[in-house]
Amino acid sequence: MQVKCFIVRLILTLILLPPAIRAYSQKTGEEGGIVLHSFMVGAGSANLLDTYLSPYNYKGTDIRLVRETFRMTSLADSNIAVQTFLNADFAFLRNRAHTADEYSGGARYSVNWMYRFKVCPTLMLYAGGGLTGYGGGTWNTRNSNNPGQARLELMADATAEAVYNLKIRSKTYQMRYQLALPMLGAAFSPHYGQSYYEMSLGHYDHNVCFAYFGNMPSLRQVFSVNIPVAGVNLRLGYVGDISQSKLNGLRYHNYTHTLMVGVAKYFYRVKKQKTEQLFF
Repeated sequence: MQVKCFIVRLILTLILLPPAIRAYSQKTGEEGGIVLHSFMVGAGSANLLDTYLSPYNYKGTDIRLVRETFRMTSLADSNIAVQTFLNADFAFLRNRAHTADEYSGGARYSVNWMYRFKVCPTLMLYAGGGLTGYGGGTWNTRNSNNPGQARLELMADATAEAVYNLKIRSKTYQMRYQLALPMLGAAFSPHYGQSYYEMSLGHYDHNVCFAYFGNMPSLRQVFSVNIPVAGVNLRLGYVGDISQSKLNGLRYHNYTHTLMVGVAKYFYRVKKQKTEQLFF
């Protein structure tokens, strides 16, 4: 009961934090300097194991879409950043013997709040945390009984980011690396041997699990380079998503490595001469 109360309080705190930040910013009249919007698409490899569906690894191709917004707020001397990520992917997978296929996909939405450390004029470090929600699932074409597995989770993350600006002649090439670690929260999982039909009849068997880094050791990392071209920034990147869990006697992992390409655009919300102190 204490664990459930703690999870509920944590979720309520993280949900109520964004309106509080917006209200404070509106009150001071200083809602940040510039806003970064980026969109990337890409393809790569996926390696998935879900023992609820099969004891074997399935490997294949991962298709991914990533949308990011990033802005500074007026909090803490304009050193608090708010970042959102919408990350959607779909994978086509096959077992080693090429006798069965799996289709896996889902969407993850993240909101992060990070404090900025100004190391030098060209290097910024950010550290903080956020809230991430994920919904998705996997379908196995070989199974007649329990062919699908749903996946739902709500986690509090720790995150850090490094931003380096390399100036060559009159152009600035921005490199960014971010790492996120899910720390604790709640996740859905059927129990070993439990069917979704049983759950539909109301047979609950600890299907909402307390999740933390010990039983869900996962990490997500994003590396990108912005290349200025004709007034916009061409963004080249890499997304690595290492998701693992061991819940209710079931093991799961999904390792994806994806190369990305897209565009990034900065929108100025204050006078242009003030933006240098925010990112460069």
